Amino acid sequence: MPASKIICPFCSLHCDDRFLEPAAQGAWEVDTDCPKAAGEFARALNTAPVARVDSSDATVNQVATFVAEQFSSRPILNVVTAGTDLATARHLQGMASAGKIQLLIDDCPSATAWRTASGREGSVTATLADIRGHADLVWALGDVERSHPKLLQRIDAGAKQGILTERLTATAVANLFASIRSGKPMGTAQSIREAKYLAILVGEGAFESDEAIETAELLAKLLWFLNQTHRAVVLSLDPAATNRSVSAWQTNTTLENLSDDRWFSTPIDVRIGNRYHHPRTAIVQIGGSDPGPDHATAYMPARTIGVDQAGVVIRGDSTVTLPLEAITDRNLSLAIEWLQRWL
Repeated sequence: MPASKIICPFCSLHCDDRFLEPAAQGAWEVDTDCPKAAGEFARALNTAPVARVDSSDATVNQVATFVAEQFSSRPILNVVTAGTDLATARHLQGMASAGKIQLLIDDCPSATAWRTASGREGSVTATLADIRGHADLVWALGDVERSHPKLLQRIDAGAKQGILTERLTATAVANLFASIRSGKPMGTAQSIREAKYLAILVGEGAFESDEAIETAELLAKLLWFLNQTHRAVVLSLDPAATNRSVSAWQTNTTLENLSDDRWFSTPIDVRIGNRYHHPRTAIVQIGGSDPGPDHATAYMPARTIGVDQAGVVIRGDSTVTLPLEAITDRNLSLAIEWLQRWL
């Protein structure tokens, strides 16, 4: 069987330059230099997931019975996800609208803060292609490669001037703003002021968590000022772009984030897919990799979109819809099918 080109489902960048190749003894290999894609594809294609309750392996029926008992007296379940495909997002939104679940997004505080600030102050966004083709300065905030290892390569960051700030504070933004407005900026402020096209990448841990909103709002104001004479944009890839779009289409509302103060201590009943940021223990995780009993009391294997289930996703910059193909069959149920049984 010849190699086939596939779209990677394992981060919201959804790279489309991966090649799937048959290997020895029925196994599969993915031709990629992305460590995240290589590891996730190897796990999904070449290992059989095992259901679990507490620290012991279990059958799917045993997990289903355990979870049903846990939820028997719960009128509404708290369901958390870092992001799903379009069909699952529609089902989840329907359950939330019917009052059967409280749907929450597992997001990092910096990304949540930026969405809040840009919603209040406004911002200028851009596509990956725009940044790749036009940006002359890339300012990376936080760890932009942890969740998206190929991001800098996709925007050709190596051919551009770059600034890396491990964690931005409100004071640092205020000082930058003052230096730029003074007319005599130096160092980082000078590079930002002289850039014809500045692209800011908001990664994990971009802002100090206890002042994330204040920092993000000041950054939005700085962007507004820079755009009076230059081009300055922000790229923040959202793993839950599909879910947020469905919520906006169907209800004209935004989804709640687990990192918001209102939900920060909320217990998690069901996690769909892998944990993204918050370490709280769920009663059950459906799909993704088994996180162990410290993060989920029970684990139920399920299909992975783009591995053993076809589906559609919206890329993390919310600019394009991508089809993900099924490339194998692991004889598993969909995550949404298990959730429907427990409601």
